[in-house]
Amino acid sequence: MCLQNTKPLWNNLLIHWFGLAILLFFVSNHVVAKTHFLQTEHSLQQILQFVQPNDTIRLSKGEWKLIPSEWVDSLCGNCLDAKVMSKTTVGLKITTPLTILGVHWDSTILRMNAGYGIFIHAGGTVHLENLGITGGVRSADGNATDAAIVVRNSEVVIKNCRIFKNNHRIDTLVVGVAGVVGREGSKIVMEQCTIEETSWDGIALYRGASLIAKDLLIQQGRGAGIGITWDANAWIERVTVRSFWKGIGTFGNSVATVKNSVIRENLGWGLIATGTSTLVAENNAIVKNGNCGVGVWSDSCTMKLSNNLIGENGWKTQWVCPCVGLWRVGRGTVHLRYNLFWLNDSGATKDVDWDITQDDAVPDSIPNWVQVGNRILLESPLDEQNNPKPDQWEWLKNGGDPMLVNRDGTRSGYGPWFGSSAPTP
Repeated sequence: MCLQNTKPLWNNLLIHWFGLAILLFFVSNHVVAKTHFLQTEHSLQQILQFVQPNDTIRLSKGEWKLIPSEWVDSLCGNCLDAKVMSKTTVGLKITTPLTILGVHWDSTILRMNAGYGIFIHAGGTVHLENLGITGGVRSADGNATDAAIVVRNSEVVIKNCRIFKNNHRIDTLVVGVAGVVGREGSKIVMEQCTIEETSWDGIALYRGASLIAKDLLIQQGRGAGIGITWDANAWIERVTVRSFWKGIGTFGNSVATVKNSVIRENLGWGLIATGTSTLVAENNAIVKNGNCGVGVWSDSCTMKLSNNLIGENGWKTQWVCPCVGLWRVGRGTVHLRYNLFWLNDSGATKDVDWDITQDDAVPDSIPNWVQVGNRILLESPLDEQNNPKPDQWEWLKNGGDPMLVNRDGTRSGYGPWFGSSAPTP
């Protein structure tokens, strides 16, 4: 009797089972993203319990009133000891990478009713677009980093959103509710958004946070328009900060670049660098701030200023700094190249004991100060709307730092209308 060779059969079965296992693994790990359409009678908070990674939630027009929940933050964003806990409330907690889309920022409104309005701790990328975000409530714990949006260990892209009237305060606390707070491990991209009427900073970056901000309007708040602290970093282009206590500042050992922005009509300073931080400022208008336009506030900070307009600062009685264009405190490193100063209330500078318009005037005892091409004007080159006067346009366009260029490759000009990050025509 002859036995049939069964080896080919087993080989075929093994191949079949192996292929089936691969298919099941692929399907289980590649769930097709879904789009969920919600009306205001649906619970946004409940749907977040069922969404899968990379799903999209589309919200209708209307106001979404969130119910806050108590929450204990195990870390402190701005304490000397990062492990200090704080108590606050959360309106919407996002723990999955996803997209939330509204119809328009003035018609799809999220009323947060909480300290951490939207708390993003997703470990991936979250997109927020076409939303109005309002109604933040200050918690009683001063260590809580209350804000309309708080981000930790996540990437978030925020586009075409209006973050407004998050202005609740408690009389016993100085801090209030910020617009956006970047916390540990956060990477925030904001484009074409407004932040207005906050009771604390417009944007606050704490430990381990990074920000790319383009085409923002940040106005009417307490604190700083943008505060970059600890080891955070920021790239800021075409941003207007106005009517805050203070403008844009770097603290700790943070790093920031500010380009083609307008910092105006803030109560205290416009731009400052302190600690061991580094601030590069190119082609900005730093005008009509209450005290000083620019402050260099330590022995160890670095500030590089090129093509900036620094004028008409100092209309308020001295509060946080003298009423001058540039105040130097300590011996921090300064590169002052092709900046224009005019009509600052108490002069172009304070505690700078040499002529900033003379390239070779810096004393040998000040090795960390470089100056080239700066001018002090007798009148403003700008009109009442802070745009160049018609007869000033041509020389402003190509009179700036020859080491920098305009978008068309020509020599750079002064102010936010020129330079490599100028608005496109």
